[in-house]
Parts: sequence; structure tokens; C-alpha cells
Amino acid sequence: MWTDRDGREVDAPEPPPSGSYYQELGDFQGGAYARNAFALGTAQEADFLWTALDLQAGDVVVDVGCGVGRHAHAFAQRGAHVVGIDISAGLLEAARQQPSRAAFVQADARTIPLADGAADAVICLCQGGFGVTPGGDREIMAEIARILRPAGRLALTAFSLPFAARFLGPDDAIDVARGLVWSPAEVRGADDERRTYDLWTSCYSPGELTNMLLTCGFKLEILSGIEPGAYGHQPPTLQHPEFLALARRANEH
Repeated sequence: MWTDRDGREVDAPEPPPSGSYYQELGDFQGGAYARNAFALGTAQEADFLWTALDLQAGDVVVDVGCGVGRHAHAFAQRGAHVVGIDISAGLLEAARQQPSRAAFVQADARTIPLADGAADAVICLCQGGFGVTPGGDREIMAEIARILRPAGRLALTAFSLPFAARFLGPDDAIDVARGLVWSPAEVRGADDERRTYDLWTSCYSPGELTNMLLTCGFKLEILSGIEPGAYGHQPPTLQHPEFLALARRANEH
């Protein structure tokens, strides 16, 4: 049931019945995606994650939902072998325009075209597939586990359900039972054209996210509360819009 921020039942559109809705939106945005305010924190995020994941030059890193490749490029510059995966051809076109050793592949995050155990580490940040595929997040997490080698490392972010419910916008709607938020959002394209798109974002409590990680074959190491450009190790609070999970694939999966 969709409700507004005062708990009153409202009409809101349903997400597509299968898969991510983000392909059309990403194709429209293209390189303009990098203008979003949250993208300004890329350098801090990459610096933190390089250390937190204990990455080394030569490691194979897969960026699931890579967008325009902002984290993929940052890790490739440090000597990692990076593969960026995204459902949007428009975002990947923008990613490939930057000089980099990173490779980019168009694919649905639920069916990543890589072999079992191919990656030393996976990053899935800023609702990169996970969080914008209503009903499909568990499939995405299981697929990430599949492509990770045993004890391979994962950094994944997810929107906070308590934060989303607390700061729901006046035009937004929430389905608490599904942990799903709908928002109409004006999006700017590469030529500065503006269009309004429906956004559906899956949000989680710390317990829900932890349980999904465990049941998909991960050992959770740290769950932190974060915001873009301010990654770190701090307990989640009601003021944190996102959670950052640092985990390892279990040896048996």
C-alpha cells in the first residue's frame, strides 16, 4: 500500500514487473550523470574503499552498476584490472569517452557475463543496479557472490529505510511493507534537456540488509552509516541516508 509522509493512502505508479527501470533514464542522462551533486565525492569514496577493501594493483575489480565509470576509472588509475557493468548504453558511452584502462560491458546486474570466481572484489555503489531493480535485489546479490572468488571482497551501498521514511518528500510515496519509495524526479540530459522520470528505490533496515548478505553467501565485516563523499566506519544512525556494507564471500557457496 502506497502512503504519503503522513501515512495517508495515495495512488502511485507501480514499477515495471521485471528488471530495472533505469536503462531509459541512464540513456537520457549520459555524461550529464556526472553533474549530480553526489558524484562530487568520488575521490573520497575511492580512496576509502581502496584501503577498506585492501585492494592491490593487479586485483580484478568489478563495478556493478558503474554508471559513467567514476569509481571504475579511479580504481583503474591505481592499477586494478576493472570491469564496469551497467544496463545503460548511454552511461557506458560516457564512461568509455574517458581515457582509462577500465573495460565496460552492457549487462543486467542479475546476469553478469563473467565466470564464477572471476573477481577479487566487487563494488556496487550508489544504487548501481542494487536498489533500482525492484524485486530483484536478491538476484543481484547472489550474482555478485557467484562472480567473486572465495573470500573475495564486496563493498555495497543501500538506501536506509528509516531515513527515507523520515524525510519522505511531499510528492513522494512509500510502501513500507516492500521497503519501496516512489519519487517523480526531474532529470537533466546531456544537452540540458529536462525530463521527469518515475524513480522506485528499494530501501533497507540494517537487519534486512545483513540478512540478505548472509543468505546470499557473504560474511559481513562492517556495516556503516554513510552519505555520498563521506565514506567511513561509523554506526548507522537516523541521519545517515545510506548504509555501506563491507563483506567477504564465504568459502563455501
